[in-house]
Amino acid sequence: VIAELTPDPFDPVPAPVMEVFDESAVLAQMEGDQELLTELAGLFTADSPRLMSQIKQAVSAGQSSGLADAAHTLKGAASNFGAQDVVDLARRLEEAGLAEQLVEIDPLCLALEAEVGRLNIALDAWVDKTKKSSPP
Repeated sequence: VIAELTPDPFDPVPAPVMEVFDESAVLAQMEGDQELLTELAGLFTADSPRLMSQIKQAVSAGQSSGLADAAHTLKGAASNFGAQDVVDLARRLEEAGLAEQLVEIDPLCLALEAEVGRLNIALDAWVDKTKKSSPP
């Protein structure tokens, strides 16, 4: 019964935007520049699938440095949005790559992929909301 009540960390159901990234903090960091946030969101959602692919390929091929590099890049990009779950998971994968410890990291890759997906959905929703509320 307890297992049924415990949320699955790999559940693909998107969280509300505020749980994935902190809109007010990010906008404050960008001095309220919604255009900049929109541009960065577009860049992230366009580039994150490539980075996730690089991470998965590096893990499959046992390429520690490739894993570390791709995870580091993803970590930096996600940090622009205060997406702490993505940042933490990417950091753990980066550290695994740097330590050349690629054994049993598939669960981390799956968790990162789910969190990146949630972030992409949240960023797309934010961009859509912003476009609808902006005057033409």
